[in-house]
This record gives sequence, C-alpha cells and structure tokens, in this order.
Amino acid sequence: MKRKMLVPDSRPLADFLATLTLKAKDFATELTSHNLTEKDLKGREKISREHEAKKKGK
Repeated sequence: MKRKMLVPDSRPLADFLATLTLKAKDFATELTSHNLTEKDLKGREKISREHEAKKKGK
C-alpha cells in the first residue's frame, strides 16, 4: 500500500490516510485474524483456498 501511494518507507502509512480508511484497514485485519482462528486455517494453501472461495462468493 505504501508503494502504491508513494509513501516513503521511513514514514507511517497513517500519516497519509484518512481516519476512516485506517479504521477500515484495521477492521479487515481483525476479520482475517478472526477467520483464521475460527476456521483453524493454518498454512498458505488453506488460507489461499479460503480467500479464493470468498472471492467467488462461496
């Protein structure tokens, strides 16, 4: 995200995003963390399959 927004590595991303955007990013991270625990997803392959299923609406 930093690269896409041209944010220098030495600066926090939070300095360049609106508060609502930061909260949305935090929320998405928490949902991911919850789903990993709830569905006992471990390893790149299981997580990738879950991600793909979500993109397809399953």
